[in-house]
Amino acid sequence: MDRCKVVGDNAFSFSIGHIEILHALHKALSSARHYIFIEMYLVERGRAFQWVYALLEDASKRGVQVFLLLDDFGSRPVLRDLFLSHALPSNIHVAAYNPINYRRWTRNFHRDHRKLVLVDGEVALVGGFGITDDFFPQVPDPGVPLPEKTIESTGQEDRAAWLDVAVTTSGPVLVDWDRGFREIWRESSEIVLPLGRAAVKGGEMAGRAAFGWGWRKQDIVRELLRRIKRSHGSLRIITPYFVTSWRVRRALRWAARQGVKVQIIVPGLTSDHPGVTYAARRHYRSLLRAGVELFEYQPTFIHAKVYICDDWCSVGSFNLDHWTYRWNLEANQEVWNAEFTTQVAGFFEQCRRKSRAVTLASLNKMGWYSRLMVYLMGKLDELLIRFLR
Repeated sequence: MDRCKVVGDNAFSFSIGHIEILHALHKALSSARHYIFIEMYLVERGRAFQWVYALLEDASKRGVQVFLLLDDFGSRPVLRDLFLSHALPSNIHVAAYNPINYRRWTRNFHRDHRKLVLVDGEVALVGGFGITDDFFPQVPDPGVPLPEKTIESTGQEDRAAWLDVAVTTSGPVLVDWDRGFREIWRESSEIVLPLGRAAVKGGEMAGRAAFGWGWRKQDIVRELLRRIKRSHGSLRIITPYFVTSWRVRRALRWAARQGVKVQIIVPGLTSDHPGVTYAARRHYRSLLRAGVELFEYQPTFIHAKVYICDDWCSVGSFNLDHWTYRWNLEANQEVWNAEFTTQVAGFFEQCRRKSRAVTLASLNKMGWYSRLMVYLMGKLDELLIRFLR
């Protein structure tokens, strides 16, 4: 797919945390009249999937055509359940992206890591969340109203949830989101999708659908590097995995030395992959010496992928790691709007206040176990880079 253009006349809204994302999902899926496209990497058995599937069943009873495109690695057990189900409604269609086949070896590494919900060609949700109980630990029973809470809640249920965000989109940019889904669906299923609907004006904001297609086709990171090189005020990043390329690290150091305020939030050891945090720490010293500010989020696992540069921001599924660069299909919503970017920056500040600052002094105080893990995980990451090449 070619690089998408920046288009105007869109509306974007920002959802923070599992409750707000659930509300956005409920509103979008409940409003469906024609079709629903869902593209997900991680979908697991549990209350969250039951809640979403109940909404899809309700939509199918209204005559809505539902198309579920799930990655065969990240959602394998759920896909097996759906394919074996004898009670699957006739207008709910399921496809698996790149089914695992051990004879193909490295071809199995290509995964669909996107998180996209598109309804009637009129509204889309783009983010980094999966449909699992880790993201949505307090899902009510189907039909029960959702609780009214935000990220500022202090309850145990909010601390337990993986923290993520989503962008709800309407306007002409949906044409590219629709096209991106259709291209991958055609690779995965012979079922013909309904005709797309003409996008209408949604608001006054400019935005762009940004895609990643694997090796040397990561338009998202190219745009990020372009933004870093053109930054003049501040650059803020939230990423759950910070084992990024030398080009990105060099660009971040260069921006900090030019006087740009560069701040990065990553998880602490509260992560689904603590080894990645250890591997990332081997690069902290060079970044800190260049003037980059680093923070490790403390309350829970922060899974959000947020990139903010001046009045531009990008939110979606794209991680700063080697697997993303080399193998994954990715999708981010980019927005050129000062007001919206200020709102996203407000989320960054909320997270920064709940994070522990990483300093050269704190790195020097690491115990022997942490130092050993940084060394071992760093070597493992180097081997992975050589393998991916």
